[in-house]
Amino acid sequence: MAEIIQRIDKNNAEAPEMRRRIWAIVGASSGNLVEWFDFYVYSFCSLYFAHIFFPSGNTTTQLLQTAGVFAA
Repeated sequence: MAEIIQRIDKNNAEAPEMRRRIWAIVGASSGNLVEWFDFYVYSFCSLYFAHIFFPSGNTTTQLLQTAGVFAA
């Protein structure tokens, strides 16, 4: 009986630690998801941004300037 009580006490003590770990994993995963979403959206839209915001001389230069803005 004492062994069962010790297990229950141990599990109750580990519950807040497990909850913190789960919140940390969920938070890190959410941040990673937002970062990749931002990257993909900007990569998709960079073709359109290049023609709108940069002078029309060379298409490659426009795309490189758009990538430079994203890198900065």
